[in-house]
Amino acid sequence: KSDLDRLDARELVVMAVVSVLLRAGTLLVAAAPLAAVVLAVAWAPRRVQRIAATSLSLSAALWIGRNMRLLPSLSWLLSRRLQTSPHRLRVAVIGAGPGGLAATKELTESGHEVIALEAEADIGGVWRYDPASHAGVFETTRLTSSPFVTAFSDYPPPAGAHVHWLHDRYQQYLHDYARHFDILRLIRLQHRVDRVAPLAAGRWSVTGRCPDGNFSEEVDFVVVAAGLNTHARSPATAPGGPDYIEGLERFRGDIVHQSSYKSAAPFAGRRVAVIGFGESGADISAEVADSARACHLVIRRGHLVIPRINPLNGMPNDYDTNRLRYSTALVIRNWFAARMRQVCRAVHVASPEAALRAKLLDDSECPPFGQPATKSDEFIARLLSGTLKLQKFPVKFYSDGILFPDGRYEYIDTVIMCTGYRPSFPFLSLEGACHPGQFYRNIIPPSHPTIAFVGFARPAIGAIPPTAEMQARWIAAVASGKFVLPDEKAMAADIAQAEQAARIDFPTARQPTVLVHWIPYMDRLAEDVGCRPRVWGLLGSPRLLWKLLTGPFTAAHYRLSGPSSADARDVILSLPRGHSLDELIVLFLLNVYGSVLALVGASSLAPASTFV
Repeated sequence: KSDLDRLDARELVVMAVVSVLLRAGTLLVAAAPLAAVVLAVAWAPRRVQRIAATSLSLSAALWIGRNMRLLPSLSWLLSRRLQTSPHRLRVAVIGAGPGGLAATKELTESGHEVIALEAEADIGGVWRYDPASHAGVFETTRLTSSPFVTAFSDYPPPAGAHVHWLHDRYQQYLHDYARHFDILRLIRLQHRVDRVAPLAAGRWSVTGRCPDGNFSEEVDFVVVAAGLNTHARSPATAPGGPDYIEGLERFRGDIVHQSSYKSAAPFAGRRVAVIGFGESGADISAEVADSARACHLVIRRGHLVIPRINPLNGMPNDYDTNRLRYSTALVIRNWFAARMRQVCRAVHVASPEAALRAKLLDDSECPPFGQPATKSDEFIARLLSGTLKLQKFPVKFYSDGILFPDGRYEYIDTVIMCTGYRPSFPFLSLEGACHPGQFYRNIIPPSHPTIAFVGFARPAIGAIPPTAEMQARWIAAVASGKFVLPDEKAMAADIAQAEQAARIDFPTARQPTVLVHWIPYMDRLAEDVGCRPRVWGLLGSPRLLWKLLTGPFTAAHYRLSGPSSADARDVILSLPRGHSLDELIVLFLLNVYGSVLALVGASSLAPASTFV
């Protein structure tokens, strides 16, 4: 009753309608076989009827216990994977960024002996700021996802932390996490891995350099957590190559990659061209434009650009990522988002900022949810003010400048290549594909099931750290025998299916890709681990269920049982919704619309199973 009292009348009505429709669907599916069983028992011998009555009583007790949270869920017990006897493995984790820390913690909690090897002098990975390093964040880097969306499932940020953290605050969070779970003692700093080589029986040799000389370890399992943003991607120097830029080899000015960018100070008063879009390109170009003599952002196509903070409600924009919204079929979601932008422009209610974002989306040659979102606050303002000028390919470089398609020639001193990074593992030699987009669940290469990669799945809209944590939980389940991998042929078939889907869902992405749809990907891993939330198990907590479906999606969704369940519930209940109730009703109706169309043959419009 206390849960229900906190819901206003409109929320209660909507929740009741959703619950009734979901329950009605289940009853319709179950009605036919149930009727057949009742008729069969009615004409059965008395002994069979007594057995049936006893079974029905037990089933009813278990069903009541499940919904009233008095007894364990029978369906949960039946869905658990066959567990083998626990065995302790010796595991090497390469890297101590967010993914490496999560893997170290999860594997240690599962009873394994973990050796974490970090090449730098501190933990944090790319979030460790070092002005002298050609890697890591720059001085003013701010997270593109809000604290609760970025946080690990069992270590929430302080209450009220809604503003996107700067890099140093997130680095402090990682240190606090490592101290809280007592894993700093397991991390060997300044241990750079040079070679990982397979041995007999699935074991591995890990060798490298450290302050005391060289080191060598033999382990049963390897987790690679070296990070996505480590190896710079550069345009091809030969015509016809990927991302070739004509004449760039003739340019005599300075060319730097975004990995070397630490602040705008060295570019003050210079004529700068920033090549490449994405979050780094948007933030760096906006920052440089404030002090440069001239700054041009050169792009091949537009992007989906959204502000970190929603100007309509003042909340983090990622708070409108929820299960109800992402249960809508991708086709309908893309159509609805595009139509809404067109309507706003047609009736002239869009602000100049919104109109420019809509134009960039139109120029992206891709639907809104078929590309990674670029989250930037200052970038759009700099374009509107004219301090940053947007240019499109094709361009042609000369020794001292660039020729643009409209015939203008601009003198340039410096080029900043915001061309991103590529997955690369120079210390490792594997037979077959060595790209995470061609691994099972983006984690394990089928031919080598005792090596896993964490942090190499990037949500198109979402956060990498909690995704890496779910991968770490999945790896711990595999290493402990709690989840048994399919055979190599079945994994290869699953990978082929995922690659085909990625080519359709992310049409402009470089293939193979590490892009994933966040909630379905997390749910898939959680299903394997056994921690996916279920509607029917939460009917006894209506307010929690309502928030789970309509509130911000966070990793806390996967900690609703176990030692951290109380904290997870508090996080889910405390976060404000990113959508108004009217918007939620529209989302629900879109799901109903998709369900109806799916019944008449349009299967691609059926709602995704993100909350059942």
